[in-house]
Amino acid sequence: MLHRCVLRAALIVALALVTVPALAGLTAPTPAQAASADATPAAPPGVAHPISGFFVSPGTTDAENAETLRQIQEAGGDTVITFGSTLRSGSLDAKDRIRTGDELDPAFAACLIGGKPCAATMRQLGTIDQVFTFANHSHLAKGALRCPQDRALSSKGQRFTLLLIPTQGTGCTSENGTYDLVAIHGGPATAADRTTSLLRAADQAGVTAYIGMPSVQKRADVPWLPDPSYQHTFAQFTDRFLREHKSRGTTAALAGFYHHTEMPVAGDPDVWQPVLDLYRLQNQAIARVFPGKSALVSPYLDNRRSANEGLSADQLASRTQAGAQAIAQTASGVPLTVALQDGMGTGKGGAFHVNQAKAPVDGPAAKLVGGGTWGQNYLLSVSESFSAARAGLEGTGATLWANVEGMTPQDTPGAQGCGTGERGQTTKNRLDQQVQAVGRFTAKNISFMWDPFYTCQVGGAMLADALTTHGSAPVVTNAALAPDRNVLWLAGYNLAGSSVRVKYVDTHGKVHQATSPVSVFSDDYGQRTGLDAGLESADYQVQLAAPQEGKIFIVWVTGQDGTPSSRNFSLRH
Repeated sequence: MLHRCVLRAALIVALALVTVPALAGLTAPTPAQAASADATPAAPPGVAHPISGFFVSPGTTDAENAETLRQIQEAGGDTVITFGSTLRSGSLDAKDRIRTGDELDPAFAACLIGGKPCAATMRQLGTIDQVFTFANHSHLAKGALRCPQDRALSSKGQRFTLLLIPTQGTGCTSENGTYDLVAIHGGPATAADRTTSLLRAADQAGVTAYIGMPSVQKRADVPWLPDPSYQHTFAQFTDRFLREHKSRGTTAALAGFYHHTEMPVAGDPDVWQPVLDLYRLQNQAIARVFPGKSALVSPYLDNRRSANEGLSADQLASRTQAGAQAIAQTASGVPLTVALQDGMGTGKGGAFHVNQAKAPVDGPAAKLVGGGTWGQNYLLSVSESFSAARAGLEGTGATLWANVEGMTPQDTPGAQGCGTGERGQTTKNRLDQQVQAVGRFTAKNISFMWDPFYTCQVGGAMLADALTTHGSAPVVTNAALAPDRNVLWLAGYNLAGSSVRVKYVDTHGKVHQATSPVSVFSDDYGQRTGLDAGLESADYQVQLAAPQEGKIFIVWVTGQDGTPSSRNFSLRH
């Protein structure tokens, strides 16, 4: 358990208190000043960036997975999340060859039993109604093979699992005599099961892992909603998938499972009910097969005015609150975490402070929304959305995390370097800005996605290296003025031994400026308040001259090693 430590200065600090005649002093740093924060001294040992979890793709070998986890731990990570795969509809051609969609699936060309397509053998075991395919390089075997007609085999150097799932009933014999064939390609027969390899490496490294659940394909007519037409077979396959993982033995690394089907947190529950139903179905399966294991879901926000025409800010906040609550209500007895995407990587969200609403959007956001200010383009700030989501989760038992998007919008593929399509590499400076926006609401910060966005090189530098090298920079997530005690209170990261500069407006409209070292420090603030365990708090003795309520105050922090915060922080008093 982390301890609470109090650092009191031996001498009374002489505070530099000055008056400034104009409100113009309350401004954000220039882009050049902000960018210079990336050129900070190396972080001391033990200092970690506030982002502590990353989405990853499992590697093909134990060594590859171990190396990925080593790099993630160096950057301050202790959690990884994998994506799930989709159970896709298929069919058999006249020669019993497996098709996915309307095309022959090359992944199953090697699936032969007795020299014939493997589906021909399965057809002899029962009447096949529909065919589905699944490919995620998993070796589904004893846990998934529940019935005599199921098969696991190696053919032509590839591994396959074939399941005949009754179209009626939940046992091994179909009530109507028909079955759905689920054909699973597990990759090369001699290769490691990628998920098992990642879990083994995570266990050895002391890293927590969430494994991606299977999902259904999207509807053809409404391509953003899941196709419920084969829900019965999908439910049975979900059960087989979980029982396979249960049969491998529960490791300390396996924290739970990730739902990779997404929905907007402020979406109309009536429209998005199929997604909520999918969450509920799979959460019920997790509770049944893996009692005590948790589930993770990551809805997205879209705060652009152009996407919310006719709505007021209050209405969008209300929808966000209701949407978060609706998602939480799918838990079905499973400990559920809602990791809300912040939208900064897609341009759908704006992480701006109260004093920045009238400032121009930054370059990455402009590539999606065009010109104008943050306030002109976004109906709510990211902070306001997370505040609404947290309110929606109150009393539900669900936990709020932030999915801090680790990329930026780009108008030309590759424009930011290492990007694919509309996304490119971001900067640590921008990540700090994103953490500031969510930190006073969330219990953990995770990020999409480790590879390629944190590992690719732009100008010879990886974003992961920036987190490691410059991880000692303070990041402020909350602040308050306490004039009755002459104290400025801060919450954030890397506050031990720090000093602060604050600007505020008094009741006469004058802007004051003061500096002070930390006087009281607590390293367990996050643990005590149910927020991120790495959050700290600090008091700074500042002679406050009647701060005016409702006015903005701004703080800048310098760490104990001289590293300045990459961004200032502002709130209303």
